[in-house]
Amino acid sequence: MVRTFFENRVAHWDDPKKEAKPRWDAEVISTASALAFNDAATSGNLHPLTRQALDRMWTLQESEAGGSG
Repeated sequence: MVRTFFENRVAHWDDPKKEAKPRWDAEVISTASALAFNDAATSGNLHPLTRQALDRMWTLQESEAGGSG
């Protein structure tokens, strides 16, 4: 049930409705982390929505904070 909640958040982050978008950068990071840890503990394979969340998480890193951009 918790995983379904996180997957639904990721699946709708790009919807036009304001309430569907991530509220804070921390939401993206915590959601991506939770899904990745769950994937590792269960199937051992990265779910496509987990990959989507991780990809979005990396876009948040600023170059001044050690990013490559």
